[in-house]
Amino acid sequence: MGGQIVSGTGQIGSANAQALTVTQSSPKMIVDWASFNVGAGSTVTFVQPGSSSVAPMSAPARFDLQLAKDEKELLSQAAALMGTTMAGFVRTAAKEKARALLEQERRVTLSQRDLDSICTALDRAFAPNKALKAAMKRARETVRRA
Repeated sequence: MGGQIVSGTGQIGSANAQALTVTQSSPKMIVDWASFNVGAGSTVTFVQPGSSSVAPMSAPARFDLQLAKDEKELLSQAAALMGTTMAGFVRTAAKEKARALLEQERRVTLSQRDLDSICTALDRAFAPNKALKAAMKRARETVRRA
């Protein structure tokens, strides 16, 4: 497993036969992997600075999956019905589930009352109070723009 951080900051620990730790320091980090295969019994730990941190991979990944006999049979039957391999079925199902989850998490649902309140607030200009005027004046005096 060889990787190079191409965006953001972090550290890729040296891999031993059973474990690898990737520590991310910036909120976003991109790693270009020469290969990324996690074998049976091995672990990869991603240490990230926060719950909203992201570290997309830019190379194909391989996952070993251990299934109970009944789980394998269930997936095998479903794959056969779809006319595909078990690996193809699992890959397709995982992508569909991931897309649905991301779509659900990215969507904001507002009641009509909430929408009306937001639109009203956006439509009305507000006059800054004394404290905001003073802060804006200080910012203009101290902040230098390039």
